[in-house]
Amino acid sequence: MEKSPRDKMIKTSPNKKNVKKVKNPRAVAVVEKKEVEAQPQPQLTPEQIDLIKRTVAKGATDDEMAMFIHQCNRTKLDPLARQIYSIRRKSWNKTTGKFDENQTIQVSIDGLRLVAERSKQYEGQTPAEWCDENGVWTNVWLKSTPPSAAKVGVYRAHFKEPLVAVAKFSSYVQETGPMWKKMPEVMIAKVAEALALRKAFPQDLSGLYTTDEMDQADESQPRIVEPTEGEQLEMAKFNKAKSMLSQATDIPGLQGFKEKIGESSFDDAHKKELTEVIETRISELQKNEQ
Repeated sequence: MEKSPRDKMIKTSPNKKNVKKVKNPRAVAVVEKKEVEAQPQPQLTPEQIDLIKRTVAKGATDDEMAMFIHQCNRTKLDPLARQIYSIRRKSWNKTTGKFDENQTIQVSIDGLRLVAERSKQYEGQTPAEWCDENGVWTNVWLKSTPPSAAKVGVYRAHFKEPLVAVAKFSSYVQETGPMWKKMPEVMIAKVAEALALRKAFPQDLSGLYTTDEMDQADESQPRIVEPTEGEQLEMAKFNKAKSMLSQATDIPGLQGFKEKIGESSFDDAHKKELTEVIETRISELQKNEQ
């Protein structure tokens, strides 16, 4: 059977070979997108790190700065855009009798949302809900009094149900915080959202807490935990004993005190330190006698 002119044209078409080489434009776009996604995210430059140390993380030690920069690079959050913070807090150390100041790394709720979105596994949230003191839940809070709790669920790819977190108002409220007084339902909902995001993305958000979650411990300024009266008396007693022992000149008396120190009311750390003071003083006196 003789082929039609159309069949002959298709068979002998000089462009057929070239047509086979034409790539699908959509496929090219997909490949290029995957290549872009595979590229590592840019990390902070030395100039940015120096700026952060002078401003955002002022007062941080070298170790604390290294830890903060590690978290910035790991999460790809920008401290200069206020997505992640270096907060300093003071707490009373009853062993040393002084205030210790340490760094706490905190993130904004937008920072948590951004990390979740970049994971490519984030599929949205359930609407926030609030409940009253009777446990009745509602999706709009219209009462003038604060809600008793809030809950938010986060959808993650390949999970059958949203990961829901509940935040109790009394556990997180900052009594003196102006925002907690002005919009308590918004603040506790943000806490519930942060809990849910961390629950859904533990690998990415483990150990990262928002300022709203930490408000009950510290809102904007470090909260100083004052020593109790008993702790102050204990420290005064310890300092007096330490001063007396470091100036003692009677070796037998020092040895006797050392034997009885275990029966004293000092805590273990103070007993250990006083024992070291006694041993050092005895060693000094023995050298002077030689």
